[in-house]
Amino acid sequence: MCKFYDRFHVSLLSVLGAGYAILLIYASLMPFDFSFESSWSGQYRLFWSYWPFNPGARISGSDVLSNLVLYTPLGWMITVRLRLSNFNSFFSLIASSIICFLISFSIEMLQIFTISRVASGSDWLLNTISGTAGSCLGLVAGKKVWISGINWLKNSWQRKPVVIAALILAGLMAADALSPFMPTILLTQVGRNFKRSLFSLDLGFAAHPWHWWVIKVGLVYGCLTLLFSSCLENKFRFLRLAQAFFVVSLFCLSLEVGKLFIVSRFFNAANVISGWLGCIGGLGIGLLSGKRKNIEKLNWGIALILLYIFYLAWFPFDFNWRIELIPARLPSVLKLLPLYDYAMGATLNHARLFVQSIFLTAILVYLLKIRFGWFKQAGYGMWTAAFFCAVLGILQEGGQLFLASRYPSATDIYCFAAGGCLGAVVRLCPKNVEMRV
Repeated sequence: MCKFYDRFHVSLLSVLGAGYAILLIYASLMPFDFSFESSWSGQYRLFWSYWPFNPGARISGSDVLSNLVLYTPLGWMITVRLRLSNFNSFFSLIASSIICFLISFSIEMLQIFTISRVASGSDWLLNTISGTAGSCLGLVAGKKVWISGINWLKNSWQRKPVVIAALILAGLMAADALSPFMPTILLTQVGRNFKRSLFSLDLGFAAHPWHWWVIKVGLVYGCLTLLFSSCLENKFRFLRLAQAFFVVSLFCLSLEVGKLFIVSRFFNAANVISGWLGCIGGLGIGLLSGKRKNIEKLNWGIALILLYIFYLAWFPFDFNWRIELIPARLPSVLKLLPLYDYAMGATLNHARLFVQSIFLTAILVYLLKIRFGWFKQAGYGMWTAAFFCAVLGILQEGGQLFLASRYPSATDIYCFAAGGCLGAVVRLCPKNVEMRV
């Protein structure tokens, strides 16, 4: 049993690590417009013309942060994978660092022969540092953290899967609030952010239309309050909801204060007030819906996720119904490549959107599987879910053809299909198996 358990961890890490490496290579070479007519010597000089090899060169803080984060998960996964296979610490660290070094260097060398990409010694150096840092983290506590984390996920899934749902939602909310992920501890920058802050509710609420505050902020915090209250063990529903209200309200305030330490962000009191109102709404709904059947709650959950998905896609609803403009707004053949928009954007915010699109549709498919028994068929349930979510993505992006400020993206359709597959392959929690009617 122990050997089987070890093989499970090793196999899972191998799949995740290989998948992440393939995704890095794919995204880094997108759109694969190779050309071998360029001057090698000129490209080689350009490769070393970036900071820190050229101290006088300028570099974007977001580029530094992205490159320092990009290879950390890969280095961590490789090191933990080797440690689980009983390789010693020194070999695991060196091997993981070398693998990250070679992958990054190979990508940069291939980018020399592309038209859209720019090979950079700075990227190679920062990626290597990132991979080595991830390797060190994996060496310190990676094996223990991985096994404990997997065990926690399994136990939570068996006992209270709502805990996982609450953490996913809270993580997505934090990522949305703290994007573009450019932290600063410079007091001058924090001071500038503070001076730009909107403490007046009139000015704060004027930044967005009323429906933005209701759906994008209030609805989300209300849902988090309900989810968190379900995670608590107190047998009195009111006390659970009150505790959840307090914790989520504090979470809302902390995220807004955290914006002061993000370049280009600032505090807006309207976010806090609308978030707190959402928590109050969640508290009230929790009290009123305590005796409702689980089926009714599932119906509401499915409806709210669909509303939120389409709201995110169609905001700010500046529809223009001129049919003759549609051909110019259709994506080119090149942009039909999977993950094209996110890969070409290459920022941490694009990574956030990638994860958000996948998880929202995965949760939707999982709820549909509980409520109606869809996508449970062995063999083709996953493909049915992928097709269903792809159709949702086509409807979503099709609506953007008529939006003046938005452009349709095939990338989101692919992410929706991937999320559908994820939601279909995740096994139902034992407590949910009998909920379908």
